[in-house]
Amino acid sequence: MNCMDTRRRMLAEPNARDPEYRAHLDACASCRREWQRLQALDRRLAEALDVPVPEGLEARLRVARSVERKRERRQQWFGGLALAASLLVVAVLLYRPGGTPGGLPEVPMAHQVVLHILHEHAALKARRAVPEARVEALFRQFHLRLSGRLEGVTYARRCPMGHEDGVHLVVQGKAGPVTIFVMPGERVRRPQAVEARDLEGLIVPTGYGSIAVVGVASEPIGPILERVRNLVRPEGPSRTG
Repeated sequence: MNCMDTRRRMLAEPNARDPEYRAHLDACASCRREWQRLQALDRRLAEALDVPVPEGLEARLRVARSVERKRERRQQWFGGLALAASLLVVAVLLYRPGGTPGGLPEVPMAHQVVLHILHEHAALKARRAVPEARVEALFRQFHLRLSGRLEGVTYARRCPMGHEDGVHLVVQGKAGPVTIFVMPGERVRRPQAVEARDLEGLIVPTGYGSIAVVGVASEPIGPILERVRNLVRPEGPSRTG
């Protein structure tokens, strides 16, 4: 057995009892040093892995797995509704403006908000901050202005909402992404709750239309809603009609 064959055997089965392999190690100082080096490395690895198991590790692993399963179910739920949401959003677009051709019932605004979030669920994954100038320019398209800075905007786009277009924003909240719809052309008479399986929010009337703020169920949306209501102002007189 030559040195090359010995090194190959050493990597695959360092403690082999084959007589020819052992004889080469006894006779070749170079291969013997390499074998000793590998033996020392194995001992260090064994010592590094020989650590006590932390108390309560099993329970923590079960909790972590439970959280992971919930996250997977939530992703499946969003994914499963994506196609249905897309079709319903298309239906909403086909029947706007002007109400309900053919006697079809108009989709409630709270449902439209949820469907829009599901339809554009990729917006919730955005993490790069949107420049303030871009956000301000978007509001100016609707003759609105921001009286201060709206922090944490990671998505900003003009989107169809209700009977007219509106501002679709995503900001980063304490529990996750929060969706904001500023809807100049959509008037509601009173606050409306927005509820879906893992989403909760509120639609409130304003002097120029309405605002919807929606986040995960554990998100405190009140401060965000109040912040948006205080910041968004019409550039001119309030719209009527």
